[in-house]
Amino acid sequence: MSDLLAEVDEVMRQERFEKFIKDYGKIVLAFILSVIIITGAISGYKTWNNSVNASGTDQLLTLLDSKDFPDSIKDADLKMRPPLRGIGLITAAGAFVAEGKTNEAITLYKRVIDDKSIPNIFRDLAVLMYIRLGENDDVQIALMRIQNNKKSPWRYHAHLEAASLYANKDQDFEKASMHLNKIQDAENLPETLYDTARALNQVYALKQQNKIQQEKVK
Repeated sequence: MSDLLAEVDEVMRQERFEKFIKDYGKIVLAFILSVIIITGAISGYKTWNNSVNASGTDQLLTLLDSKDFPDSIKDADLKMRPPLRGIGLITAAGAFVAEGKTNEAITLYKRVIDDKSIPNIFRDLAVLMYIRLGENDDVQIALMRIQNNKKSPWRYHAHLEAASLYANKDQDFEKASMHLNKIQDAENLPETLYDTARALNQVYALKQQNKIQQEKVK
């Protein structure tokens, strides 16, 4: 009896399977093909991505090691991924600064700033360096964006640059102090940043007093 029941159950299973295949076979086949295609596409993309990254890295290292560096990067067609391009341009700009070639450095920092495909972490750094070289009229909005971005690693450095701009360009020591206080009130920042903010705050406080006294004399 048990053998008969088992045989009937097997027949039932086979009939259900055949019915399932008849009703849903095309959908199952399409799903399986989709999985195979997607898996192949992902594998192909990873291979291509690794190849592109490798070739871009090789190009960047070659340019950095060139005897013509940093001109090698300034004059090169940087056919590499945006992050690598940002690293190359910023590194070359820093080398130009060290050589006293400010105009060349400014040009490269501006290239980074204007290239929106480069990640913001590099573009924001370029903004700060650009300002330190005395160019600020066309990046004020970018500076404010960095200050307001809580995720930016350069946020408080942007406050420091803003303080310098207000103090040196506008002689507005109160606004400069406001930006420095944001640094001093923040937590877990590099100690050198705190020290710089405190030192500048003292300097600007003295300059504010002198400004007030001069205004009284007038």
